[in-house]
Amino acid sequence: MENSEFRLNQASSPTDSETIRDEQPSPNGDFVKKNHARFIWVVSCFLVLSGLCLNQWVLYPQLVLGNGQRSILLLIVVWGFDVSAVTSGLLLLVRRNKTTLSPRTFFFSGLMLLLMVVGMELALQAVVWGIPSLDQMLSSVPILPALPDPQYGRIPNPRFPGHDANGFRNPIALTKADCVTIGDSFTYGCRVRPNQSWPSQLQRLTDRSIYNMSLGGYGPIEELMLLNRAVEMRPSLVIYAMFIGNDIYDAYTSVYYRNQFPEFKTQDAAFQKAIADREREAPFDDTVRMQDTVSLLFRDMTGSALNRLKLCRLFCAMEAAIQSKTDGILSNFHYLNFRNERRTAMANSEYYELFETPDYVTILIPAFRHKGVNLDDPRIEEGLRISQQALLKMNTTAQTHAIDFLVLLIPNKERVIYEFYPANNRVASEAMSRVVKYEDEIRRRTLGFLGERKISCIDLLPVLKNYLANGGRPYFIDHDTHFNPEGNGLVARIVDQYMKKESHDPGNP
Repeated sequence: MENSEFRLNQASSPTDSETIRDEQPSPNGDFVKKNHARFIWVVSCFLVLSGLCLNQWVLYPQLVLGNGQRSILLLIVVWGFDVSAVTSGLLLLVRRNKTTLSPRTFFFSGLMLLLMVVGMELALQAVVWGIPSLDQMLSSVPILPALPDPQYGRIPNPRFPGHDANGFRNPIALTKADCVTIGDSFTYGCRVRPNQSWPSQLQRLTDRSIYNMSLGGYGPIEELMLLNRAVEMRPSLVIYAMFIGNDIYDAYTSVYYRNQFPEFKTQDAAFQKAIADREREAPFDDTVRMQDTVSLLFRDMTGSALNRLKLCRLFCAMEAAIQSKTDGILSNFHYLNFRNERRTAMANSEYYELFETPDYVTILIPAFRHKGVNLDDPRIEEGLRISQQALLKMNTTAQTHAIDFLVLLIPNKERVIYEFYPANNRVASEAMSRVVKYEDEIRRRTLGFLGERKISCIDLLPVLKNYLANGGRPYFIDHDTHFNPEGNGLVARIVDQYMKKESHDPGNP
């Protein structure tokens, strides 16, 4: 009995060798722990490096809109990703011994995220199916500020945010106005909010109804055609803002490329031959116009498979809404943009020219501006002649309807800044000198033409020079040549002074 009980106890108790074997670590468990540690290290390093490398400076081209500003929403997304990725990676490193991660965890997390996105997309598709207006807002066709047109080349889009029922940039479409402004992107108010454009600021100063009929890319010929619509509003004054930088070029392309007002073409056979020879040597690219204010992401999606996803369209709609609210608010604080542009300007001195003093800094593009004022090119010479004919016809049309006509002559930013080169001991580049020489000749001829025909004109060059000399800052610090909100305010005040003077002394323009 005792022997059997001993054998039972002996069988039920582990041997010494078994105890030792149980206490020793399993080689398989060791392998799993080592792999787990390596996996956490890899994930942590990947998160930290992706957060540091995928920053706003590396992704700069994807964050910039067509009008030169940054996409606020995309910038928030990038910063959110960077902070989250770096923080998560560092936390994993600190808590690597207390954190349990496996490839399976990542797989199921990714699968759940994918299912969530698919569910949201299906839900959004179902919602827009029942709401046609929302479906139109999130359609695959982007809402552009302008639409193609066989006559004008492009016309303003009434569906674009900030445009009225006629397609122009006004709060509401008017049938009658005291003053109508016509022009290009300077009058439209490129890179500023609608209420910061100079026509909007002029309306607040004068307390008179001002209707803005402008669009970026328009020139003297398009404005001449628009004048017929302007006179229907029975204004007492029509203001045409003529930008020397590209309106001469635009006048030529409108007549010779789109055959608008063909009677304006020269009848001089020798000059016709010179133009034809120049066209063969270096044809103008009429497709190069002011970029539409649509984000790069928005444009790149056009025609792609992503275009059909309502979630992507919702993101773009949110981006447009946020940008319309912040447009102009951040325009004076583009120092991050300027830092990138400054590096680009210094690395590409043949295209950019950095003007930097203790009091003022900006970037100039004389090589680009040379194309629009080069009087050695017979096409620009012809464009200047066409512009003068268009101005004369505008004035005649206005007089026929007993409307005052005013020309606002806007210089290139390069021409204004050039005045401050000697005072700052700077030597102008050859490109700058050429631009200034040609622009001064265009201004001289234009002012002479207007003066001979008693057409009222305000030359903004001396106004802008004096304003800059007294500490004013009418331009953006980057290469953009448009007026910032401050510059638009200056133009509004100058025009307001003219209008008040005319109301007191109408016989002396």
